[in-house]
Amino acid sequence: MSTELKADKCAINYTNSYLKSLQRSLTVRTDDTIVLCLTALTSFVYFFLLISFTDLYLIPKYHSTTMTDYIILNLYLASAFQASFLNWIYHMFKSHSSKKATQWKNINLYGMVTYLVSSAISLLYYGFYDNVFYFKLLTISTFLLNLIMVILINLHDDKHQTQSYRLLLAIFITVLIVMPLSVSYWQFGIQKIQTKIDFPLLLIEIIGYIISGVLYINRVPERLGLSRSCVTAGYYTVIIITSFIHFKVLLNSFVMMRIGLNKPTLINFDS
Repeated sequence: MSTELKADKCAINYTNSYLKSLQRSLTVRTDDTIVLCLTALTSFVYFFLLISFTDLYLIPKYHSTTMTDYIILNLYLASAFQASFLNWIYHMFKSHSSKKATQWKNINLYGMVTYLVSSAISLLYYGFYDNVFYFKLLTISTFLLNLIMVILINLHDDKHQTQSYRLLLAIFITVLIVMPLSVSYWQFGIQKIQTKIDFPLLLIEIIGYIISGVLYINRVPERLGLSRSCVTAGYYTVIIITSFIHFKVLLNSFVMMRIGLNKPTLINFDS
């Protein structure tokens, strides 16, 4: 058999194996079925918001929308779509083989880390838009944390990857939350923060991350005798709701910027 025929046969077998994996995921009810539906729906919603929200709603309603606002909000929507779509892909093809499941799990984790970084930077903008130095400092720190996280993902032992993933994500999220809040409180005080960010809603978001972290790391539903599907569905439901809460925090901060005393001075869409 020629080399070309062997390559064609390998390609056909590779494609067929993925198609069988896709068929199993779509037709056989498993513990991941609910997650597949949740992530597919979330991906669709975020993609719809990405292509329509700022252009068809935000700019016509708020003519003072700046290019920075446009980029920041769409950056968050793009990262949220990417994370939910990669999560859907991972749960769709994880039944292919243990090797492919590990590869897609790593890609899925990269998507989650990217989402967390964009979430942090989008909130940093609205929290420090009138203090460029701290915005730049915290943004650089966030990217350095992202770099460290990616390196650790690639270096850790696959045999202990599940627990490592949980621990790394917990530490990463904790630092992303604590670092900007500490700087904000130390530099401006709680009253100044509340003039820029919807602080009560932000606290609800943080509580959501804490709840999802407890569910993900400690597997509480499993300890209560519930099925694995309850664990995964509960975790992803809280994460998805929390992501939409974060988007609402950004929108409220956007509005507060326009009615506050500190007006943005960047180029805007108002002709």
